[in-house]
Amino acid sequence: MLKRSFSSAFLAFAAGIKERIGFDTEGRGLLLTKRVKYVENKHEIDCFLDVLKADGFDIRDNYLENWVEDEELESVKQIINSKILPDNQGLKKVIVHATSGNRKKEWDKQKWAQVIEWLSNEKGVQVLFNGTKNDSKTYEEIMSYVKENLKIMPINLCGSFNLRQTLAFTKLCDLIVGCDSGNLHVAASVGVPVVGVFGPMNTVKWAPAIESHTVIKLDLPCQPCGLKKKCKRNYQCINDISVDMVKSAVEEKLSSLNQ
Repeated sequence: MLKRSFSSAFLAFAAGIKERIGFDTEGRGLLLTKRVKYVENKHEIDCFLDVLKADGFDIRDNYLENWVEDEELESVKQIINSKILPDNQGLKKVIVHATSGNRKKEWDKQKWAQVIEWLSNEKGVQVLFNGTKNDSKTYEEIMSYVKENLKIMPINLCGSFNLRQTLAFTKLCDLIVGCDSGNLHVAASVGVPVVGVFGPMNTVKWAPAIESHTVIKLDLPCQPCGLKKKCKRNYQCINDISVDMVKSAVEEKLSSLNQ
């Protein structure tokens, strides 16, 4: 059991499952047949692998990977190309992912607008948005803060893809820059370089598991809090990350793509 809640262990116990291996958290140890220590300062992938090790699995590596079928790539490619203007077909495609399951991990929308202006007008890349239908409102608000006329308009694909198609969509792009969210891990799993903007969460545990990733974060004495207590600094850890910090990290990634 990879979930750490008491309820998940109780359900397995109540269902009469003979072997119940999982993390010894939230007082659920008595319900498990094998208890695994959960280490806070260890990447989540390695914590999950500890559960498999407890059951005698031979772990060869901790490489994160998702597989995408050729048909999925082709169908999603057609959707993307139908949205991109003919003159922009050959441009680098950069996903800007500004949403997260927890709003406290999100970076300022006006700062995202400045990054988008820079990507479009100075770097000459095609920016794309992806997420749920509800995420579309966030990107509409971000675009309302864009002050310059954009040479290359971003394409909003929120709500267009299911999970399998999202994997294919991400793999077809060159780079993702976004806040701490599952989409960064999706990108890592299909080999796409990542620039992640992190605030309260532990980057040792939650950074994208790919060599070609860059984590942008501050170094405040209260970091990481893991959102487990009320913030007395008004989430300075994420709010004080500057536009220039993000631009610099993205610039480095774009340069490496051109080599």
